[in-house]
Amino acid sequence: MIRLNVAQDVTNPDTGNIWSDLDELIKNAAQITQNSLGGQTVAMVISSASSNSQFAQIYWTKYLQP
Repeated sequence: MIRLNVAQDVTNPDTGNIWSDLDELIKNAAQITQNSLGGQTVAMVISSASSNSQFAQIYWTKYLQP
């Protein structure tokens, strides 16, 4: 299993405006996922989660819930 730690590569912008911060955060994350391995990984996760509710639940619980 290949694990990517994109959290280290994504910066937390502080522009003084929440909407600008979110815009910058999304732009930064999109740039990271545009590389071939990152893009393939994101596509695989989205595909798996959309077609397998058990995978989606496990992924949500393990990686997305605070």
